[in-house]
Amino acid sequence: MQEDNKLSRRQFLKILAVAGGAGVVAKLGFDAISRLEKVSETRLLMGTIVNLTVIAPSQTQAQTALDGTFAEMQRLIATFDHRQVDSPVAVLNSTGKLIDASAEMLAVTAEALHVAEMTQGAFDITVKPLLDAYQAGRAPTQKEMDRVDYRGVLIKGKTIEVAQPGMEITFDGIAKGYIVDQGVAVLAEHGFHDVIVEAGGDLRVAGAGENGDAWRIGINDPRPTQEQMLETIAMAPGAVATSGDYIHVFTTDKSLHHIIDPHLGASPPELASVSVIACSAMLADALSTALMVMGPEAGIELVETLPTVEAMTVSKEKHTTRSSGFPTSA
Repeated sequence: MQEDNKLSRRQFLKILAVAGGAGVVAKLGFDAISRLEKVSETRLLMGTIVNLTVIAPSQTQAQTALDGTFAEMQRLIATFDHRQVDSPVAVLNSTGKLIDASAEMLAVTAEALHVAEMTQGAFDITVKPLLDAYQAGRAPTQKEMDRVDYRGVLIKGKTIEVAQPGMEITFDGIAKGYIVDQGVAVLAEHGFHDVIVEAGGDLRVAGAGENGDAWRIGINDPRPTQEQMLETIAMAPGAVATSGDYIHVFTTDKSLHHIIDPHLGASPPELASVSVIACSAMLADALSTALMVMGPEAGIELVETLPTVEAMTVSKEKHTTRSSGFPTSA
């Protein structure tokens, strides 16, 4: 997670090609921005492009809200980034216990454990030792595999602790979604209710777009040829998150990437990407990772039992599987 920086147009265009692969993109043309009084600002946070867009009566009024939202998002990044040695999650990983955890740490940890239980461990925040091994250029050892078990993360009042030495957690599969949700909440506190908050593959919309119509959201093609977008969907208030095998890779053939099956200790072989629609970006973020591990059949079967969730999976051969309520291309 990187330092809060405003981007010039030149810098933005330079990194757009990289960050655009993250999964979902709000389709905002410059003509529409002018016509609808959309005010938008883009900065680099969490190692990706973060874009805030509001429909506002004035640039000045919007700027105060945008600055406040970016500041809160940056504060939360510092909370959940295990790479920052003084962050709460880094303290938890180094000592095995976090006393007097913040409300946001408790909320995200509780939701992570809930999704882990829901997906029978396909989503697991204790997968960090396996990711560390692959980032070091080697396969994980059996000892490292034995440290992976979400059931070893315990919440006792305001204390979070792990059950055995050497267990470490990463919030990389859920915290970004939570931070996006909080971005929408801060904008609402400033009086802006027609907004988009986008961070890489996670996006949440509130209110409506042009003339009261639903926002139109592009979902990236995990194997693009001429068209960058696989789908463009009309998005009601809510969130969409995309996870894929192409975002952070350890091998050029994408067979080993940042999504690891906690049970097997390797990347799942079937899917190139998963897009999940949910009421919150935090839930969509975690479920998109879990469904990558579960595969299309088990993943969509789970989604059909969740009343506010829809999903689309894309195989490595670009075959799509959708839940019954996933919107068709707009």
